Amino acid sequence: MPSFTTMTLDEIDAAMAELRARRKVLKSSGASAQHKIVTLAHRRERLLQQVHALDAQIATLRGGSEPTPAVVTQTVVTHTRRRHADVAACLEAIIACVQRHTTTQRATIVDECGLSPANASIYLRRLCEEGRLIRRGEKSATTYRLP
Repeated sequence: MPSFTTMTLDEIDAAMAELRARRKVLKSSGASAQHKIVTLAHRRERLLQQVHALDAQIATLRGGSEPTPAVVTQTVVTHTRRRHADVAACLEAIIACVQRHTTTQRATIVDECGLSPANASIYLRRLCEEGRLIRRGEKSATTYRLP
Protein backbone atom coordinates (compact mmCIF):
# COMPACT_ATOMS: atom_id res chain seq x y z
CA MET A 1 0.00 0.00 0.00
CA PRO A 2 1.50 3.38 -0.95
CA SER A 3 2.06 6.15 1.57
CA PHE A 4 -1.07 8.05 2.57
CA THR A 5 0.59 11.36 1.76
CA THR A 6 1.00 10.40 -1.91
CA MET A 7 -2.47 8.88 -2.34
CA THR A 8 -5.30 10.74 -3.99
CA LEU A 9 -8.67 10.93 -2.30
CA ASP A 10 -10.03 8.40 -4.81
CA GLU A 11 -7.22 5.97 -3.92
CA ILE A 12 -7.96 6.46 -0.21
CA ASP A 13 -11.67 5.80 -0.84
CA ALA A 14 -10.78 2.66 -2.80
CA ALA A 15 -8.47 1.47 0.00
CA MET A 16 -11.22 2.08 2.58
CA ALA A 17 -13.72 0.15 0.44
CA GLU A 18 -11.26 -2.73 0.10
CA LEU A 19 -10.69 -2.84 3.87
CA ARG A 20 -14.45 -2.83 4.50
CA ALA A 21 -14.94 -5.68 2.02
CA ARG A 22 -12.11 -7.73 3.54
CA ARG A 23 -13.53 -7.14 7.03
CA LYS A 24 -16.97 -8.29 5.92
CA VAL A 25 -15.55 -11.50 4.44
CA LEU A 26 -13.45 -12.18 7.53
CA LYS A 27 -16.33 -11.44 9.89
CA SER A 28 -18.47 -14.06 8.20
CA SER A 29 -15.72 -16.70 8.34
CA GLY A 30 -15.89 -17.31 12.11
CA ALA A 31 -14.05 -16.77 15.36
CA SER A 32 -10.63 -17.71 14.04
CA ALA A 33 -10.58 -14.54 11.95
CA GLN A 34 -11.13 -12.16 14.89
CA HIS A 35 -7.43 -11.28 15.08
CA LYS A 36 -7.43 -10.26 11.41
CA ILE A 37 -10.58 -8.21 11.96
CA VAL A 38 -8.87 -6.27 14.76
CA THR A 39 -5.86 -5.66 12.51
CA LEU A 40 -8.10 -4.37 9.73
CA ALA A 41 -9.92 -2.13 12.21
CA HIS A 42 -6.59 -0.62 13.27
CA ARG A 43 -5.68 0.00 9.63
CA ARG A 44 -9.08 1.59 9.04
CA GLU A 45 -8.61 3.90 12.03
CA ARG A 46 -5.17 4.96 10.78
CA LEU A 47 -6.65 5.68 7.35
CA LEU A 48 -9.41 7.79 8.91
CA GLN A 49 -6.84 9.72 10.93
CA GLN A 50 -4.79 10.36 7.80
CA VAL A 51 -7.89 11.52 5.91
CA HIS A 52 -8.71 13.92 8.74
CA ALA A 53 -5.14 15.25 8.74
CA LEU A 54 -5.31 15.76 4.97
CA ASP A 55 -8.64 17.57 5.31
CA ALA A 56 -7.08 19.89 7.88
CA GLN A 57 -4.12 20.60 5.58
CA ILE A 58 -6.44 21.33 2.66
CA ALA A 59 -8.51 23.71 4.77
CA THR A 60 -5.35 25.48 5.96
CA LEU A 61 -4.03 25.84 2.41
CA ARG A 62 -7.34 27.27 1.25
CA GLY A 63 -7.12 29.86 3.99
CA GLY A 64 -10.35 28.80 5.64
CA SER A 65 -10.88 27.58 9.10
CA GLU A 66 -10.00 24.01 9.94
CA PRO A 67 -12.86 21.54 9.74
CA THR A 68 -14.32 20.26 12.95
CA PRO A 69 -12.42 17.19 14.07
CA ALA A 70 -14.12 13.91 13.29
CA VAL A 71 -14.71 11.58 16.16
CA VAL A 72 -12.49 8.56 15.61
CA THR A 73 -13.00 5.62 17.87
CA GLN A 74 -9.81 3.73 18.56
CA THR A 75 -10.01 -0.03 19.02
CA VAL A 76 -7.46 -0.97 21.63
CA VAL A 77 -6.55 -4.57 22.28
CA THR A 78 -4.78 -5.11 25.56
CA HIS A 79 -3.55 -8.27 27.12
CA THR A 80 -3.84 -8.17 30.85
CA ARG A 81 -1.03 -10.13 32.43
CA ARG A 82 -1.97 -12.63 35.09
CA ARG A 83 0.10 -13.48 38.15
CA HIS A 84 1.24 -16.98 39.06
CA ALA A 85 -1.29 -17.10 41.89
CA ASP A 86 -4.01 -17.04 39.24
CA VAL A 87 -2.74 -20.11 37.35
CA ALA A 88 -5.58 -22.34 38.55
CA ALA A 89 -8.12 -19.67 37.61
CA CYS A 90 -6.49 -19.31 34.18
CA LEU A 91 -6.62 -23.05 33.59
CA GLU A 92 -10.30 -23.15 34.50
CA ALA A 93 -11.01 -20.13 32.28
CA ILE A 94 -9.32 -21.90 29.36
CA ILE A 95 -11.38 -25.05 29.96
CA ALA A 96 -14.57 -22.93 30.09
CA CYS A 97 -13.59 -21.19 26.84
CA VAL A 98 -13.03 -24.52 25.09
CA GLN A 99 -16.41 -25.76 26.41
CA ARG A 100 -18.16 -22.71 24.94
CA HIS A 101 -16.54 -23.11 21.51
CA THR A 102 -16.24 -26.93 21.33
CA THR A 103 -12.93 -26.51 19.49
CA THR A 104 -10.87 -23.38 19.70
CA GLN A 105 -7.54 -21.85 18.76
CA ARG A 106 -4.99 -20.15 20.98
CA ALA A 107 -5.92 -16.70 19.63
CA THR A 108 -9.50 -17.10 20.86
CA ILE A 109 -8.26 -18.17 24.28
CA VAL A 110 -5.88 -15.18 24.41
CA ASP A 111 -8.73 -12.77 23.62
CA GLU A 112 -11.35 -14.26 25.90
CA CYS A 113 -9.17 -15.13 28.89
CA GLY A 114 -6.98 -12.02 28.83
CA LEU A 115 -3.72 -13.97 28.59
CA SER A 116 -0.54 -13.20 26.72
CA PRO A 117 0.07 -15.53 23.77
CA ALA A 118 3.13 -17.02 25.51
CA ASN A 119 1.24 -17.78 28.75
CA ALA A 120 -1.68 -19.21 26.80
CA SER A 121 0.72 -21.60 25.06
CA ILE A 122 2.24 -22.66 28.38
CA TYR A 123 -1.16 -23.27 29.97
CA LEU A 124 -2.50 -25.11 26.89
CA ARG A 125 0.56 -27.37 26.82
CA ARG A 126 0.08 -28.10 30.52
CA LEU A 127 -3.62 -28.92 30.06
CA CYS A 128 -2.77 -31.25 27.18
CA GLU A 129 -0.08 -33.01 29.25
CA GLU A 130 -2.59 -33.47 32.07
CA GLY A 131 -5.08 -34.95 29.62
CA ARG A 132 -7.68 -32.22 30.19
CA LEU A 133 -7.46 -31.01 26.57
CA ILE A 134 -6.68 -32.65 23.24
CA ARG A 135 -4.45 -30.84 20.78
CA ARG A 136 -5.08 -31.29 17.08
CA GLY A 137 -3.01 -29.86 14.21
CA GLU A 138 0.25 -27.95 14.12
CA LYS A 139 1.44 -24.35 14.01
CA SER A 140 -1.33 -21.89 13.07
CA ALA A 141 -3.82 -24.70 12.39
CA THR A 142 -3.68 -26.02 15.97
CA THR A 143 -7.02 -26.41 17.71
CA TYR A 144 -7.91 -27.61 21.17
CA ARG A 145 -10.93 -29.57 22.33
CA LEU A 146 -12.11 -31.44 25.39
CA PRO A 147 -11.39 -35.19 25.58
